Amino acid sequence: MKVLSKKKLLKQYGFPRRPPPRGSKPAAGGKAKPMAPLDRIYQEIAILKKLDHINVVKLIEVLDDPAEDNLYMVFDLLRKGPVMEVPCDSPFTEEQARLYFRDIVLGIEYCEWETVFPPVNSN
Repeated sequence: MKVLSKKKLLKQYGFPRRPPPRGSKPAAGGKAKPMAPLDRIYQEIAILKKLDHINVVKLIEVLDDPAEDNLYMVFDLLRKGPVMEVPCDSPFTEEQARLYFRDIVLGIEYCEWETVFPPVNSN
């Protein structure tokens, strides 16, 4: 599970108050402003909901109560744990490292492919 504090996120990125609602457009003739931190999170959620690959963790549910500070992102349970936790006391063998690296590359390749060629709705 990924737990995000909306207030802390806004403070960390220099937004002292709540950003404008999602989907709001810049003033006529004005430049597009950089994405607000919460908009980046909502964009991440939208992307994660569309992904379905064995090497990309699956987003199961998002709990976002506007009255609460925390936003909860619930992911599929990974039995072997996060890939970024490499054991220091007994490092991976070359073969294990190669297999993990291959899986990471396949997951990234899938994400890139989905971005360039999104699936066509067959309805």
